[in-house]
Amino acid sequence: MRIAAVAQSPAPSGNKEEALVSLDQFRQKLHAQFELAVARGATHLRIKSEELAAPFPRGGSASQHLSCCEMMLEEMRVGDVLGCEQ
Repeated sequence: MRIAAVAQSPAPSGNKEEALVSLDQFRQKLHAQFELAVARGATHLRIKSEELAAPFPRGGSASQHLSCCEMMLEEMRVGDVLGCEQ
């Protein structure tokens, strides 16, 4: 399966007290999307960082997106494509 990861850059929130989500939580959500795609027989999958971060507290914050993008980069494999939207 080829993966296209799209990292989006939201405006910084400036809130230093926001609840942080662990990279493992993002990773679990990412792998769940992989499993669903495999079950559907998909050969391509587009994943946006904002979609992974949205369900978590402060999901739209800049720091959450950066953490999510960091995890997505760690999970990339040969053949995966990274896009960037701002």
